[in-house]
Amino acid sequence: MKKLVRIIAWAVVVVIVVCAAAGTALYVTTQRRIDRKFAVAGHPLQIPTDSLALARGRRLATTISKCSDCHKADFGGGVFIDAPPVARLYSANLTRGKGGIGGQLSDLEWEKAIRHGVKPDGSALLFMPAQEFRDMSDEDAAALIAYLKSLPPVDREIGTNSVGPIGRALFAKGDLALIPAELINHTAAHPAPVPMGVSVAYG
Repeated sequence: MKKLVRIIAWAVVVVIVVCAAAGTALYVTTQRRIDRKFAVAGHPLQIPTDSLALARGRRLATTISKCSDCHKADFGGGVFIDAPPVARLYSANLTRGKGGIGGQLSDLEWEKAIRHGVKPDGSALLFMPAQEFRDMSDEDAAALIAYLKSLPPVDREIGTNSVGPIGRALFAKGDLALIPAELINHTAAHPAPVPMGVSVAYG
């Protein structure tokens, strides 16, 4: 009986050690990808200031690109994924208010965040769907940035992102696009602008 108990105890210890080793390996490999820096030159844009461009940017932000779905209606950011075993992720406060990044980013840094999914230091923005904006025209990107820069300040401090064990496992398996910057060709040319007007191309 004692021998059986010892065997079971050792089996439990082995299982615990294997699980701990697997968990550590999962954390290390996924964290290495999360911490990766991307060398993105970005694409300089001429940011407009006229009312027509601002209206176009507002439509892009709220209706077409739907930035407000994650960054909230006031663009002050907050929790948009709250499932700790998977992840607890915060969208950035895009305004110039306390806790916001709106007054810190250069025009080029705005462009790199939107179309490449990277921060000023080259690290990836988690869950930022930049792959959907990568082919946005220069005119639309510039109008969107112009609108975001015009937002009224919202004072809201944003928490720290965390990715749980289930989220890391899904990320490692390829079932969770945690870092869209990995999916983007950062050196590809952006599409040529489509002339505005009543046409099939513009439609």
